[in-house]
Amino acid sequence: MNLLNLLSYFVQNPWLGYPIFIAVIVYLLLNPEKVEKWGSLFLKLFAYVSVRAEKRHIGLDIQSTVNLFQKQINREVEGLLPYGIKIEWVGEDVTPESFLAEGKVIIRLGHHKNRDENVIRVISEYIAQALVPEIKHHLCEEIRRAIDFTLVRKVLNKIPSALNRFYETRYKPEVEEKPVIEEFCKMLEEIDRAGWFTRIFLRELKEAGIELKDRFPDENVNEEVVGFLRFLHRIVTKRQDESVPLLFLGKLIKTSIALIARPEAVDLEPHKKRIRDNVLRGVRSFYLAARGTNVELVKFLANGIDNWEGVRRLDEIKPYKINFGGRKMNAICIRYITISYGF
Repeated sequence: MNLLNLLSYFVQNPWLGYPIFIAVIVYLLLNPEKVEKWGSLFLKLFAYVSVRAEKRHIGLDIQSTVNLFQKQINREVEGLLPYGIKIEWVGEDVTPESFLAEGKVIIRLGHHKNRDENVIRVISEYIAQALVPEIKHHLCEEIRRAIDFTLVRKVLNKIPSALNRFYETRYKPEVEEKPVIEEFCKMLEEIDRAGWFTRIFLRELKEAGIELKDRFPDENVNEEVVGFLRFLHRIVTKRQDESVPLLFLGKLIKTSIALIARPEAVDLEPHKKRIRDNVLRGVRSFYLAARGTNVELVKFLANGIDNWEGVRRLDEIKPYKINFGGRKMNAICIRYITISYGF
């Protein structure tokens, strides 16, 4: 049946098209970034003859990119990027500015002739406003920039030309002036390769920020966050036979990691005992983590811990992909929170 025959069939039997029409409407309501992307593609047809259409095309294209990324990140950690985005074009020489309104980051900026520059400006402003805003005023500029740069890089990975421009015009000049930003970025990059940048580091910052959001800036918070960064970095870069601390007890961040890192570790009782001991020592959360063949052991361990009183699992028991040693493999990271300290 060719396309014309198919259309004729639906015209003669219109009731058959209703379910499809309803399904399309529901899909568009659940995926507004798709509407923005399609609108952007349509406006692209007129972008060469109208500056207004060009701006609208670029704005919708960037908005759909950011909103799709927001949805992907929030699948990893619910609510990590709680705000959508809206772009408002103003005079060409206006410095980008942003503010929160109606659950969105509203970004006002001048249109730049270089499309990649527009992308970088919007994404940088969005992440500066939307990512863990409750804790950022407690952090020094260097760690704030490193955190933002790391997430900007993740967004721009699928836009190579914009990523290269970001490195040349933003990243390199700043790390040349403040080398510690590069040190933090390299550490966050290693943590991100394990899938822990969002799933552990940013998640714990978000939780700490909820407790801190109404307080004046405190440099002790910055020291604790940097200490937590170094704690995670030491774990993800350790040798396979090396033992490192897996418990972090700060004033705000109190967590531990059960690292199932040896294929022969079929006896999970030592892990269970260590987790119980850490809970009794006051951790607010703990993570089960593994990669490769050990993922199945974590699934088995999680099924047992799910029956414990006083703790609650927040994540699906679902692996994700990482690139380790030049090859792709499964990894898993499951977060539990402590509800009470009795078993």
